[in-house]
Amino acid sequence: MKQTLVSEDLIVNQVTHQVTQNGDYLKLPDLSYRTLLLLLKKAPNAVTIDQLIDEVWQKIEVSPETVTQRIALLRKSLSANNNKVEYISSIRNQGYRWVPEIQTLYKSSKKKNSLNVKLPLLALVILFVSVMIWVYNSNKSVIHNQPIQINKIEPIQDEYLSQAWLYLNKHDLNSNQIAIELFRKSLASNPDSVDAMMGISFALSHQVTKFNQPDALLNEARELAQFAVDSHPDNANAWVALGFMYDARGDIDKAIELYEKAIHLNPKDESTRGSLAYLYSQKGRLVDAMQLNLLVLGNKLPYLNLQIANTLELLGFDSVAETWYQKADELSPDNVFATHQRARYYISHDQNSKAKLVVESALNRGIRRPELYVILGILEWINRDLDQADLNFKKALEVDATDFEGNLWSFIAAKNVEKTIGDQQKFEQLWFKESSNWPNVDVFQALYLAHNNRFDESIRSIEKAYKKGYLNHRWLKKLPPFNPILNHPKFLKIIEHMQNDISNQRQQLLEADWLPISFLDPQKY
Repeated sequence: MKQTLVSEDLIVNQVTHQVTQNGDYLKLPDLSYRTLLLLLKKAPNAVTIDQLIDEVWQKIEVSPETVTQRIALLRKSLSANNNKVEYISSIRNQGYRWVPEIQTLYKSSKKKNSLNVKLPLLALVILFVSVMIWVYNSNKSVIHNQPIQINKIEPIQDEYLSQAWLYLNKHDLNSNQIAIELFRKSLASNPDSVDAMMGISFALSHQVTKFNQPDALLNEARELAQFAVDSHPDNANAWVALGFMYDARGDIDKAIELYEKAIHLNPKDESTRGSLAYLYSQKGRLVDAMQLNLLVLGNKLPYLNLQIANTLELLGFDSVAETWYQKADELSPDNVFATHQRARYYISHDQNSKAKLVVESALNRGIRRPELYVILGILEWINRDLDQADLNFKKALEVDATDFEGNLWSFIAAKNVEKTIGDQQKFEQLWFKESSNWPNVDVFQALYLAHNNRFDESIRSIEKAYKKGYLNHRWLKKLPPFNPILNHPKFLKIIEHMQNDISNQRQQLLEADWLPISFLDPQKY
């Protein structure tokens, strides 16, 4: 016989699967209800992770992290009304245990059984019945208004979610923070909402990648995205959210794997194709990057023109690349990355005056980003004006004191500061203590090492960057700290490897049957 379970302020009806808390109906998702029921039935004993997986998720394979997330969601639901009761305790190396005492109500037609119920429990039943009668009588007078009340509640919950996505897509710090709060409200209303979990994960990853917030935010982003993937493995967007978190963390290889999984589940996801194309280019997979970029050509992806320009430049199609850089910069005048990459292109091709012009134009439009001052500093260093270069690097840090590249260039360009061994060790510990899958981080380290006359180590760092996919050999040869190693045999060997890779991929692109014949024709543009 199924029993009604009573514990503290909770009443769980196993027949109707209804849960009430202090007389209020508590809406629980099915997984949360089954988790609650198992904890109640096993109390006062602990329930192991394996038991929860076997009996709650049954034949579905899930990770222990999924169970942990489900317990967290259940706890949140039970404490939604500011309830301070500890319902569920974590037992080290065992699992979870239901804490409050539990009583059972048996439904029986035999009067002698009903007489055996203890008076406190009988009083609770009477109170419960009285409450239900009051609720019923109260509802009778407004029964015709019930549909209106439901229609008011549900759209409000949906509006939290829809508004959150709108704010997220505005791509500014304030809007991103508003999006996080709206996603959290949506999740509070529906603790099982995968869309809300994914939204929070995306927004937290944006906080780190776009708005220089602490990397610790990625921990929650990972937990929410992982839970979404574990509970809904066929949801492509869940895989995208998890991939974006790894992208933000700097684990390119893992991000690529997850983005590929997402596209396999949803081949029409053009935004993820664009993100994957960018990572392919960073790993030196230029033909793969170009194919994906062309598949989404014509769609209004924010960085598509810039990605095409960068891939064309690396492949050596200079005239067409310049056209795409110009297009990217002029169509998105507020996109600092387009200006930054266009200026780098000009420096790589000995057009320094053009590089300075596009950067100064952006600054005159009111764009203040450290990347722009770094470019001006590099230009001044190339012109052998190290004092002016130092001033520009310091301006970069005035805009953003945490900017990696700004700190690197400012440190190595500071003429008036004698760098002791202790200063160098402190700098290395701060900026190079962790390895990264991003090839350009190895290039930054190589710059630092070359400036400190550690030339062999610098060349090894460049080789590491190449092995991770770095192919922009022309940019390397323009950076002043590398001047002492430009003719070093090992450096020249790495450059030769880069050029050979590019030559092979260039030929593959020219032979590709998916490439439009006129796409690489400069006359077309």
